[in-house]
Order: sequence, then C-alpha cells, then structure tokens
Amino acid sequence: MNTLLILGLGKSAQALANILPRTIWRVIATTRNLENAALYAQAYNCEMHVFPSDNLDALVYELPHVTHILATATPTEEGDPFLPFIQQFQANFSSLKWVGYLSTIGVYAEEHGNWIDETAPTHSETPRIKRRIIAETAWQEFASKLHANSTIFRLGGIYGKHSNPFDTLIAGTAQSIIKQNHVFNRIHIDDIAGAILAMMKSSNQFDILNIVDNQPTSQSEYLNYAAQLLNTKFPPEIAFDIAIISPMQQEFYSRTKRVSNVRLQNELGYALQYPTFREGLKGLT
Repeated sequence: MNTLLILGLGKSAQALANILPRTIWRVIATTRNLENAALYAQAYNCEMHVFPSDNLDALVYELPHVTHILATATPTEEGDPFLPFIQQFQANFSSLKWVGYLSTIGVYAEEHGNWIDETAPTHSETPRIKRRIIAETAWQEFASKLHANSTIFRLGGIYGKHSNPFDTLIAGTAQSIIKQNHVFNRIHIDDIAGAILAMMKSSNQFDILNIVDNQPTSQSEYLNYAAQLLNTKFPPEIAFDIAIISPMQQEFYSRTKRVSNVRLQNELGYALQYPTFREGLKGLT
C-alpha cells in the first residue's frame, strides 16, 4: 500500500484523488478550513488534516507511513507554506520514495515564439516567478536529502469543470485581449491528474515534466471557440496596449509560451485525454 500525502487539496489534487485506486493508494491530504476537511474527506475519500493548525500531532504521526508527497501550494512572499513544516520533520519520512511539486510553465524565459522543452532556461524577473523557482529548488533538495525521486510538474493554463470561459461568456463579461503573436499552452485538469498518476507509477523518472496540451493558442481563439460552442456572439476584442488588466495578466501577456509535451507523451507514454482546447471545451458543454 502506497500512502500519498497531498499538501493542499486544490482542484488539480482533487482530480487526482478521484482516480487513485484505493486498493493500492491511501490518501492523506490537507486543507486550510475545518469545514472543508469534513466535506473533502467524504467527497474524495481522503484522510484530512487542517493546515496550518495549532495542533499537527495527528499529521506528524502519519509521516513515517508516507511514500509519496504532492505539494500544490503557490508560494507567498514568505515562501512555500508547507516547506518549513516538512523540513522540520524530515527525519520522520522514513518511507518516502517520491516528491511531486505543481509549478507553472510561466517560469520559462522568453523564447520569442520558439518551442520550449524541459531543458529551456528559466527567468526570475518578477517576484512571483522568483518565488516559484526557489520553491521548485527547495522541494528538489528536500527529496534529494531523503534519497527520494522528485518531479517538478510545469503546468499550462488550467481549465476544466470549475474553471472555463463559459460563465463569463454567458454573463457577457468576457473580453479578448489582443497581442500580436501571443500564444500559450493550456491543459485540462483531468489530464493533469492523469499525467501525475502516470508519473507516480512509472519506472522512468523525470526531474521536470511539462504538462501541457498539443496546441498553444491565443486567448481570442480560445474564447471564440467557446463562444461558438455556446452559439453566442464572440467577446469584444481589446488591444493589449490599452486593456485595463491585473498585474498577473500583464505578466501573462508579457511572454509567449510555446511549450513542448514530447517528454510527457513520447517518453512517459501518457496519452492526453484532451489533446487541444477544442476537445477539452467540447467535453465541458
């Protein structure tokens, strides 16, 4: 029996929990909210713990049984929220085999539209991305100290049942930001879960793995196809130079990301359920 500790049971981790066979996997997970802990325990068949908490004795007690860790949290200005706890009790992880960390393809440096694979350089020009790269390195170092394998999963733009353009299109609030030659990979949340499970089961381990679809595309093409599926009008187009958008959106549009999934499909052997946004959005209607 493998025991997976999920540090932060967000949407991607919930999708993974849904497909793990419980004859092989025991799942322990954390959430920040006591009410969510009760709901998630039943919905996702997990043993839930509240983190952070004044009393983590029950979670510490489970650490010697943990064979796999999946860390999902976005680092804050204070760093990764789980690493201090994990490092404090690293001697307790006597059964650990593997550590996974959910990151983003946003860490890659600008390649001016050229294809990017896992060997491409990263950049740390913004505080948010710098924190990501620091967290990636820290999780790799933690696994290395315990002689465990590790995988940094660099994810494309996530969409799925709970995150897609249909609600904003129906409400009439969607808008297409137009920036010439800007494209970005996306990934359906079910393919994130499937790829992580494939990685955990594989004897062929990778330090870094891009989980992205086959077709990087513009935001306008993505939104217009969703509008076509709904048989509604296309959202208004607004030039990037005059658009009023958040700092995170500014960062998103500042770099083109044409990211390769050759390692995912050809080397790991994972077949995407939704190879492009078209199959993915069509499956949500």
